[in-house]
Amino acid sequence: MLETMLGGALGFSLFSLTSHPNSPLNRRLPQKRVWRFHITPEIKIRLRNTFLHCHHWLIFAGLFIFFQTTEKAFLQSDMIQGFMIGSIAQGLTYEDRFMVFYNAAQEKVPGKKMFAK
Repeated sequence: MLETMLGGALGFSLFSLTSHPNSPLNRRLPQKRVWRFHITPEIKIRLRNTFLHCHHWLIFAGLFIFFQTTEKAFLQSDMIQGFMIGSIAQGLTYEDRFMVFYNAAQEKVPGKKMFAK
């Protein structure tokens, strides 16, 4: 139980530092883009006039479900499970948490740094 809580706190803290728009660490992260793929600090794909935003909480939710169905001991670690739960919880705190597809005209969403041109 303690390992799960520690992992959860670590996941929540790490993504608060790296993904929150007001975080000094987030501002220092390099903006990496390869063709239509925006890789850091968030994953976005531009599809003509639409963006596909792969939120970290969605990625970790998928991984969490996958890890629950596998029998590898490393993937069943309480620390890893807690890290994923903390990462999911942190991602769900954003206003745009369910905004996966959006039009290029909607680039500016309150509280989030969107796709840089």
